[in-house]
Amino acid sequence: MGFKDLTAFNEALLAKQVWRLMHDNSSLIFEVLRARYLPSCDLLDARLGVKPSYTWRSLHGVYDVVRKGTRWVIGNAELVYVGLSKWLPQPSSF
Repeated sequence: MGFKDLTAFNEALLAKQVWRLMHDNSSLIFEVLRARYLPSCDLLDARLGVKPSYTWRSLHGVYDVVRKGTRWVIGNAELVYVGLSKWLPQPSSF
């Protein structure tokens, strides 16, 4: 197929699945993962846990890739954490 870096390609596909899970909370796979790994937290705040499945370990492995590419909108300001939230990108990305 002509892929130069299969590791980067795999990470991109897994990051796409994480992105899809973040935006489609009604899918069956999201419901299964939420019941097992996300009882009371957000998808990107979840921990790996004890004896994770291969699927969860793979999705959890690309969280850094997804976090680097995401930003959030303040909206109604209910979830604003002044000391913990990312406000601006790093100076090297200006």
